[in-house]
Amino acid sequence: TDAGFRMMVPLGPTSEWARNVLAAGHCRMQLRDVVYELDEPALLAAGEMGDIRGPVAWVLDRLGVHYLLLRRVAEAPGRLDVPEADAPPAEPEHAEPATAAAG
Repeated sequence: TDAGFRMMVPLGPTSEWARNVLAAGHCRMQLRDVVYELDEPALLAAGEMGDIRGPVAWVLDRLGVHYLLLRRVAEAPGRLDVPEADAPPAEPEHAEPATAAAG
């Protein structure tokens, strides 16, 4: 959208990703080679969207489809990938517990 992004959330309010974004109040998203800072999330049913009307809105509402609206705060070239040097250390492998030899 002109102000940010509108993402379809087929699982609606049961989507963990959407609930996490709503709880945090912001998120970052990478689209191609641009990272967007987004805030003011709002989860709306398809019928609440002003540009989805009539039978389409009715069907999407019955299917439980919602949309997550996010306002664009900033954007910058980049990637969300974590450089290897900054990546957290790998989990140590756990050795099998030693067993006592039968005597």
